[in-house]
Amino acid sequence: MPLAARVSNRILCMHGGISEQLEDISRINDIKLPLPAVKHIPIARDLLWADPDKDAKGFQPNTIRAISCIFGPAEVAAACEKLKIDLIVRGHQVVEYGYAFFADRRLITVFSASRYQEELHNYAAVVCVNRFLELSFVQLKPEDFEKIRDEKGEQNPEQVTNNVESKQETKPADPKAAEKPNEAPKVEAKKEEKPKEDDKTDKVPEKGQLKTAEKTKNG
Repeated sequence: MPLAARVSNRILCMHGGISEQLEDISRINDIKLPLPAVKHIPIARDLLWADPDKDAKGFQPNTIRAISCIFGPAEVAAACEKLKIDLIVRGHQVVEYGYAFFADRRLITVFSASRYQEELHNYAAVVCVNRFLELSFVQLKPEDFEKIRDEKGEQNPEQVTNNVESKQETKPADPKAAEKPNEAPKVEAKKEEKPKEDDKTDKVPEKGQLKTAEKTKNG
């Protein structure tokens, strides 16, 4: 499998996160496969193991995983500017509703396994990108989600990471944001289980104008 993927040179996808040493996208292509040991190849290591953290200042050692690094919102903004991309999509961490935003929605964590390891009663989610570069989310809801969550009385601390924005905390984007070509990608928040796709356009949006919508399915 590749270490990363690009969508129309606007969206960068990887498993873990960004790397302080990733100065140009071409650096990824320079990594020779198969990998001997990722810990000796910093860019590959970070693409596979790095995590966002809202409290991180700069790139810091990832003490939880004992490998790679954590990075904050400022590093995401700088990476998008440096790599000439609008959005970063990654996985690697369980989030309660299957996906979560970070760094003014310039990074999205998507987790596609529901009820991860059974004890975590999380949604699964898939992000879809159409030919107009509009993003949509499909959520797969575990059975008895509300019942089990209510029985617990609180969220499992391992279930919702401390470094991404909860879907429930998401605020609707400014409707005029699409008129600002230099804005970071904006995502319109939708109420759970009331999916409504954003209006389609007949052309690829300008940079910083990626649209999203979401759909929820019971699983």
